[in-house]
Amino acid sequence: MYLLALETTSTLCGVALVEGSECLANLQVRHGMNLSGTLLHATEWALQRAGLELEQVDAFAVDVGPGAFTGLKIGVMIAKSWAHAFQKPLIAVRAFEACACRTPAQRLTLVALPARRDALYLQWLVPQLGGIPIPVTEPAMVVRSELERWYQRSLAQISENLTPRAPLSASDPTCHSERSEESRNNLTPRAPLSASREGGAENSGSPRLRGEPHGRGNNNPRPNLPPKAGGGSVSPPPSPEASGEGLGVRVQIIGTARAYEGLQPLVGGEWVLIESPPAEGVAQVGMLKLQAGETIHPFQLVPFYLQPPSITLPKSR
Repeated sequence: MYLLALETTSTLCGVALVEGSECLANLQVRHGMNLSGTLLHATEWALQRAGLELEQVDAFAVDVGPGAFTGLKIGVMIAKSWAHAFQKPLIAVRAFEACACRTPAQRLTLVALPARRDALYLQWLVPQLGGIPIPVTEPAMVVRSELERWYQRSLAQISENLTPRAPLSASDPTCHSERSEESRNNLTPRAPLSASREGGAENSGSPRLRGEPHGRGNNNPRPNLPPKAGGGSVSPPPSPEASGEGLGVRVQIIGTARAYEGLQPLVGGEWVLIESPPAEGVAQVGMLKLQAGETIHPFQLVPFYLQPPSITLPKSR
């Protein structure tokens, strides 16, 4: 079964084509001011690489956000149009899920994505081996001045919604440091949050293959980051509280360079820097939801907006 995934929530747009668990094509494009045209060209490239026509795709998945307002509208509309025109299943994937699914299972993970200039989109999740990441806090849009307060509140939510697996007994003759470390990292969500996965509205350049460098033309200034470790991750010195030691777990954070600037003083642990949610993550979660029957009618799919509208219409009398 072929599934085509679209990701359009940031300055990079992504397309991934998978067949079952095998990724046939995966690319990201810096779209500039021509998102729709660039996305269509990238899709054509992915289909040609796999030797397919668009009508041969069995299902479509799309990142419904949160993210850039215009990008979300374009990506969602294209996915809805294709699903409706070809009468194929449509799957809504949130950006938080797409990021967290590419990380080690049972590791407490914070996803931090840029919102407006002084704010971040944030959510804690626990990735599952062969499953959809389970949220342990509600998604939130937090301005920089409120990050510390949000972080303290989120720790309380995590304590309520997560149960670290029972530590190994000291009397167990097979209890070694490696097993103790693994036990400390594994988490069991007590109950997933009731947040809908349907993507409903809510207030609160040239293509490249995976592993190839982006083309030039990125004029965004880079913050002063520590050297990257292998795999694109950086590890700032964690404090016991910030790294999750107080919860009995280790923490991983997936976010942009701007998120690193705002959160690193608060949240330690292993950082994985990204520029945008991965299209391959959208495809992976999309395939899992398709297999579970979590599809949505094109007419019912709307972007997931966390940021309140800039203009609020007056209430009718």
